[in-house]
Amino acid sequence: GALDVGGTVTADGLTVDTDAYRRLLLTYPDAFTSKLQVGFSNFYVQGSATTDRLTIANNSSGQTHFENQSKTSMVIDNSGDISFYEDTGTTPKFFWDASAEFLGLGTTIPDTNLHVYHGTRNNVAVFESGDADVSVYLRDGNSTSISAVGIGASTDDLTFRSGSAERMRIDSSGNVGIGTSSPDNVGSTTA
Repeated sequence: GALDVGGTVTADGLTVDTDAYRRLLLTYPDAFTSKLQVGFSNFYVQGSATTDRLTIANNSSGQTHFENQSKTSMVIDNSGDISFYEDTGTTPKFFWDASAEFLGLGTTIPDTNLHVYHGTRNNVAVFESGDADVSVYLRDGNSTSISAVGIGASTDDLTFRSGSAERMRIDSSGNVGIGTSSPDNVGSTTA
């Protein structure tokens, strides 16, 4: 049958249950808990004085999709993998592999902690600093010494450091210095 209400309905809760897989549950039993749940794979929103959350669940073999105007923007797989998509919503370009704990930028098959790929650009990564000098540090987990490749903003020199000492410099004129920070010709060295 049908129920027509011309005014306001006030109730302790509302459950619309069509079967075990599809249901709508709205409830606001007290001042501390409120819920909205839509069934089958689940959509669940709960507000509370102590816990506020949004849960979008799916069955154990599925994925949770976030879409905007029929374009996929993010997918969370039941394994924990997360994919963020480019503007057309067809290709994931930012990918977290949960089991390997690898992050892929431009690839969905990262093979190291950070894997950056772009098929058509010469520059795949840019490291930029607002400071006067930019350095990229390379350090192993068992060492406090730092190896670094640096670019001096004021001189445009490229420097190579091992530990705290500079070992090689290529200046903006193309002069190479090994063991000196002032190369005066191509291939300068000091013993």
